[in-house]
Amino acid sequence: MKKLFNIREGWRPDTDWLPERLLSETLPTGVARGVGLSRDELKEMIRGYYQAREWDRRWIRSRAEAGTARNRQVLIKTASR
Repeated sequence: MKKLFNIREGWRPDTDWLPERLLSETLPTGVARGVGLSRDELKEMIRGYYQAREWDRRWIRSRAEAGTARNRQVLIKTASR
């Protein structure tokens, strides 16, 4: 439901991203010291996250989330934009 609300309010898949700092700096301390995250790694993580939740190309979990009356209302409002 949270994702449906965000879509209705203008969220798009290309805005689902981390701040640049997190992609350009490595971790300064701890067991993962020096480890960073590349753009390609983040893209793959996001793709896997959506795939695991069975979201379609518009990032809506069509089978489960679109089924309830309340969620259909959100989708109708989204589609009419």
